[in-house]
Amino acid sequence: MPRARIDLPAGKPPEYSRAVADVVYNAMIATLNAPKDDRFQVISENTRDILLIDPTYLGIERSADALILQLILNEGPSQTILD
Repeated sequence: MPRARIDLPAGKPPEYSRAVADVVYNAMIATLNAPKDDRFQVISENTRDILLIDPTYLGIERSADALILQLILNEGPSQTILD
């Protein structure tokens, strides 16, 4: 069961948050083989004084719309094969 935490800059409309969540969910299905309907996401909006993202770290330009995505991956249940 993968879980996603998405921290967004405050002030975005609800449609924006949902669109970001949908993109993350679809990417997890496509790249991590997460099962369909295995959707556990937490979305938080943060003011600029709490969501601190360096705008030029490692020479990468980031806009004021930059967000932080944290994925938590758990190994599935183990299966015991009995002879």
